[in-house]
Amino acid sequence: MSTVTDLISRFFADLLAYPHPMVNHFVIALLIVSVVLEFYGRWNPAIRFTAWVMLALGALATIPTVITGLIAHFPYEETSAIGAIETHEQLGLATAGIFMALTIWRWRSRRTDSAAPASWLYLASAIAGLVVLTAAGVTGGTLVYRMGVGVEQLVK
Repeated sequence: MSTVTDLISRFFADLLAYPHPMVNHFVIALLIVSVVLEFYGRWNPAIRFTAWVMLALGALATIPTVITGLIAHFPYEETSAIGAIETHEQLGLATAGIFMALTIWRWRSRRTDSAAPASWLYLASAIAGLVVLTAAGVTGGTLVYRMGVGVEQLVK
C-alpha cells in the first residue's frame, strides 16, 4: 500500500515542481483530436459537438501551458539554451493564439448554425495550427532530449 501512496505523493510533488511537461500533453492531444474529429464531422454530424468540446478544452488548456512554460524557462535565462527556449516560447504563443482564434471562429459559426460542418477554410487553418503545434513540440523535445533543459541535474 505504501508503494501506491509513494507514487501518488511523487506525482503531486512532480506536478508542483515541473508543471509544464505535465500539462502540455493535454493541449497536444485535445487539439489534434479536435481537428481530426472536425474532418470526420464533415461526414458524421453526430461527432461535431465532440470536436467543438475538444477544441474549446484544448484552447483553454493552452493558458496554463503557456504560463507554466514561461515560468519553467527562468532558470535558463543566462544559458546557451535561451535562444532555443525563446523559439519554443514563440511557437507556443503562436499555437495558443491560432487555436484561440479557431475557437472563437468555430463558436461563432456554431451559434449561427450548430449543425453546419466546419468550412474547408477553417480546416485548412486548423491544419496550419497543427503544423505550428508540431514545431513547438519538436523544439520542446529538442530542448529536453538534446540540450538537457528541464533535467534536474542541470538546474541544481
